[in-house]
Amino acid sequence: MLAVAGIFLVTGAIGILSAIVLLAFGHSPNIVGSASSVAYVIGGYYFLKGSRPAKIFLTVMAALATLLEAVIGILMLSDGQLPIGLFIMLLAVLTGYCFHALQLSKALKAEFDRRSETYRLEKGKAAQRYYDELEQGGSGE
Repeated sequence: MLAVAGIFLVTGAIGILSAIVLLAFGHSPNIVGSASSVAYVIGGYYFLKGSRPAKIFLTVMAALATLLEAVIGILMLSDGQLPIGLFIMLLAVLTGYCFHALQLSKALKAEFDRRSETYRLEKGKAAQRYYDELEQGGSGE
């Protein structure tokens, strides 16, 4: 679970840093790439907490990224751009691993279910404390 979240967090952080560097040098970054980098970081964070929507989002993004990276990597390798093509193929393998883990790993599913239950219980306790504070504050007036 940490490996999958780590891959998304690192990928998102690199994308955010590259956008910041481009802005610092007076170039405009790709808005879609920058937004997806931020979404990767947020999705990875909430995935670690056990959020089901984050898991679904990361699964869809991993599937799309794997396909896109594989196609781009193959095209670059066929054009003779060996170092960049191999790097993009490595990214395709990493995101393919993430997709496989998110969809098929029983160990990840068990860990995710445990974290998801813990996260729901913590949210429920926090909500109950909030409502209790509201009742105490409202009854004193």
